[in-house]
Amino acid sequence: MPAPFRPGALVAVLAVMALTVGCSAFEPPPDPETAVGTEVTVGVDARGDGARLPDATLPRFGGGEGIDLADLKGPAVVNFWASWCSQCRRELPYFERIHQTRDDVAVIGINFLDPQREGAEELAEETGITFPSYVDRDGELSGGGALPILRGLPYTAYVDADGKVVYGEFREYDSLEEIEERIAEHLPAEGGG
Repeated sequence: MPAPFRPGALVAVLAVMALTVGCSAFEPPPDPETAVGTEVTVGVDARGDGARLPDATLPRFGGGEGIDLADLKGPAVVNFWASWCSQCRRELPYFERIHQTRDDVAVIGINFLDPQREGAEELAEETGITFPSYVDRDGELSGGGALPILRGLPYTAYVDADGKVVYGEFREYDSLEEIEERIAEHLPAEGGG
């Protein structure tokens, strides 16, 4: 006699599979505005004063003073990451290197939709990141201001000296040079050299 069907067991197996696969299971759809490896069209936010980050205050990862993203002035590179994202794990050391070697471009991290606080802390320690990171546990930033709906990670936004998001993309950076190229291309007056 076959074993009875148990929906709870199926849900548990599917949840474990989703966590094991990592952020590849959460990749954005192949839409020109949100596809991995392509730039995201940056629009004007609801305030009508340009393409800015959402008007949201986030707590500092690990404690300390939070940040009001609407007040952020660049040049800055804002990287969205999570402990469940294997691509984030691989690229975070490149962002740390930018933070350590460049004083003309700020690096800001956003721990995004990460239910595993301990996992996020372990990832930060493992990758050695010291750049300021903030927490958006509820996905408040997704689709706000100049940001697209964040359906996958990693996502990186480039913010100019006026606080406008001038470029953003869903992709994993495979080298420090790739990030340097994006900075030179999109923040040239502020951080191209």
